[in-house]
Amino acid sequence: GAEKSCSNGGLATIELIDKDDSKGISVGDSLNMSYRDCYIQALDSTVNGEGSLTLSEYQQGTKVKGSIDISNLQVNGDDNFNLVGQMLFENNISPLQRQLNIQSKSTVKLIVNSNSALSFTNLSLTRMENFSDATYAISGKGQISVAQFNNGFGFEFTKPLKGHFNEFPHEGSIVA
Repeated sequence: GAEKSCSNGGLATIELIDKDDSKGISVGDSLNMSYRDCYIQALDSTVNGEGSLTLSEYQQGTKVKGSIDISNLQVNGDDNFNLVGQMLFENNISPLQRQLNIQSKSTVKLIVNSNSALSFTNLSLTRMENFSDATYAISGKGQISVAQFNNGFGFEFTKPLKGHFNEFPHEGSIVA
């Protein structure tokens, strides 16, 4: 696999599992990712463990679709957390925009400091990025169960959360 040193000296490795021996990325292939004390700026934390991505559709430069499992990937910051479960994703790219759709394949659990904190079901999220004006919009819906309170609720974005790249959203609304 390909190894990359992280900004803090950690290590990230990506390995292509070429199921059809095509010597390139194609449908049915998997990418295995491994992180060892790798600092990820977007999370402001280090990442440890493994994840895998399996492709169900692939069009170079325009569309990637498949499933992702990061159950064995842990984010270490002020708190340690990981997501347990599989998610489906679809990433469509054109010259002026990118649309990423994520759906839970089953229940996805958020584990914080080795304790089950939240469970997500029927989760569906979409992030649309417009390159022409450097803006994004996030929409979606789902159900969240809170283990500590034995309670749950549904949520839906009634107006997409909108903002400029690398900034928090400045408009939008969510109903629970």
